[in-house]
Amino acid sequence: MRSRTSAALAALALACLPVSACTVTAPAQKGAGQERCAWLNRPKRGDAARQVTSQTVFLVDVSASASPARGVTGRMADVTSLVADAIGPEFTADGERLVSIGTFDGASPKTGWQAVDAALPYASGGDARRAAQEESVVDCVAAAVSATWRSTPMAEGTDVLGALAQGGEILARAAVPHRRLVVITDGLSNSGCLDLRKILKEGNEPGAALRACGNAKGLNSLEGVRVSLYGIGMQASGRPLASEHAEWLKGFWRDVCASLRTENASTCVQPPGKTSDVTGEIDRVDDPDVVFPEISTKGDRLEIPSELLFATGSAALGDRARAVLDQIAAVTRRAKRSVARVIGHTDSRASAAYNKSLSERRARAVLDYLVTKGVADAETESVGLGETRLKCADEFPGGTPDDRCLQANRRVEIVYGKQT
Repeated sequence: MRSRTSAALAALALACLPVSACTVTAPAQKGAGQERCAWLNRPKRGDAARQVTSQTVFLVDVSASASPARGVTGRMADVTSLVADAIGPEFTADGERLVSIGTFDGASPKTGWQAVDAALPYASGGDARRAAQEESVVDCVAAAVSATWRSTPMAEGTDVLGALAQGGEILARAAVPHRRLVVITDGLSNSGCLDLRKILKEGNEPGAALRACGNAKGLNSLEGVRVSLYGIGMQASGRPLASEHAEWLKGFWRDVCASLRTENASTCVQPPGKTSDVTGEIDRVDDPDVVFPEISTKGDRLEIPSELLFATGSAALGDRARAVLDQIAAVTRRAKRSVARVIGHTDSRASAAYNKSLSERRARAVLDYLVTKGVADAETESVGLGETRLKCADEFPGGTPDDRCLQANRRVEIVYGKQT
């Protein structure tokens, strides 16, 4: 069976048109652009005498949430700008510079797609001529990456970790000094080992979840690789994530990069920079939803589900929790409010003494951070009520845990004072 990537790359000559026609929705035409981008269709090195000094792999998420369905227009990271950022530094490098393009969804990466290598052509002549040639190369690669959005997913969902592993495996095939993996995805992984539906339910940290995954082939190869994730939190389906959920998601993937020891863990989640509207051309089956716990407000109280702040049994705030609290602090400042009290709650699992202690430590951790953001002070009180104020009383109907009920009870309340 032909892979989706093979099919997309077989048509790259038709996708690479002059800039004005290189859009996802434009029909392919023959002409000068086809000849200009013909180098992309040569699955071999352009100069066998040169040593390979760099390789860049582009992986594009074609799942329903990350790629717009037929007739749906979604706001997405601008491909031309991110391609220029990825391969721009390679224009002045010596040696052979390889580029690979592939797609992924919820299917096993080993059968879902395969990559084809092409060599970046060399620029020559004066400065103006070289600049024009380099711009042409960027346009060709950008058109090729954009063409992958016309690929039909092989399976519902998306396995982002599986794609990272496959990218690492490709980059590990040869000893290349400069390696870069560019992944275009909304980050809503709902398949494979790092299924966010399970992560959010169980409250696992990315590091612990990765250890539970075992040593997937390719993941260890990402150590020291420059990994760039574009589009995290940007759903192309027209259903934008709440800002606090998008920030949590960005923090999650930064933590994954840190666990994988990528070269640029703290900056692996890239801002989209320029964005563009992309209209889908193929039908897509809806993905399984990644449902984030909702932050709710009632009167002068705001409730934050513990899953957005803490790992199971922990009172430590990680980057993702701080990103959520940053959003809350910003809203609090704009409303000219201040925090009067922070209250921690747990479900009824574990002992009453343990739950009270955990809720106290969690409330204190949140308060201490809000103080640093200027929306709470030394007069603000933190309290831990443990399991004494359950929102959902029937946590174990028929002796079976009710996950939604348990989750509703694990929360931190922020009580606001009078408006300033």
